[in-house]
Amino acid sequence: MVLNITLPQLDKEKKAKDLVISVLAMNYPLSSKKIYNEIKRRFGYSVTYQAIHKSVLQLLEQGVLVKEDKEYSINMQWIDELINFVETMKENYETHKKYPFGIVDMQTSENMQMIVFSNFLGAELFNLKLLDKYCTNTQNKEPFCAHLQHIKRPIFQSGQAFQTLRIFKKTEKKKYILIRGDTFIDRWSADFYDGVFKCIFGVDIAKVYETYIYGDTVSQLYIPTEISKKIDFLYNNAKRIEDIKVPKIYNDIYEKKRRVQLLIYKNMEIAEQLRQKTLSYFDSSDASPQPL
Repeated sequence: MVLNITLPQLDKEKKAKDLVISVLAMNYPLSSKKIYNEIKRRFGYSVTYQAIHKSVLQLLEQGVLVKEDKEYSINMQWIDELINFVETMKENYETHKKYPFGIVDMQTSENMQMIVFSNFLGAELFNLKLLDKYCTNTQNKEPFCAHLQHIKRPIFQSGQAFQTLRIFKKTEKKKYILIRGDTFIDRWSADFYDGVFKCIFGVDIAKVYETYIYGDTVSQLYIPTEISKKIDFLYNNAKRIEDIKVPKIYNDIYEKKRRVQLLIYKNMEIAEQLRQKTLSYFDSSDASPQPL
């Protein structure tokens, strides 16, 4: 339901509506004439009776006022709707302030966090922020490793991708990625990061979730099956970058409301095992990948 709310405005017609509601909030029921007289007495506002009567009729039509006999009062149903609207808005703003990135739920234990996002975009941005933070911290010595379904950032988040590229080119930390996909789009995206990431394509990993290893911390991004299938279809069928219609896809894949989970845990042993598994696909010189 779209709620009609009269808010303070500069134009006279809107101002008249505000004054009508202000009068009826304190004294009711009143006729149009009495409302007009109260506005003149209490606010000294220069307005004609015709303008006030017109505003009263408009508010009546909008459901803000109700009429009994020839007198008007504020509609209690409208008041209830207004209260619900304001409370919902307040809750949304407080939630966003407390939990950015569209976080709707968070469960934390000693060494583990389960974060639930309202859409895929929030989960991706949050996880990639962890990557940016880890790779730019000179105290972190271990290489960054990841197991991905596809490389997505240069396609769907080009602005952030360029920023990441500039930052990572200034760091010496090594970064290794195993990619399940092996398509033109995957390889184009890898070329975008040429000299920053070392990649191997077509690896049988990341079927249910993508894995990111930061030192002693591992994050697992559980990508909804619906999203995985849509991205797979796009990447497998695109023959050139222009084949991917980013605005429409961005709305359908990244911004559409759906719960997306990200699991983050600290475990040095597991992190090291995953890191060594990743590095085993690359030769000892770190210069070129081993044949699969």
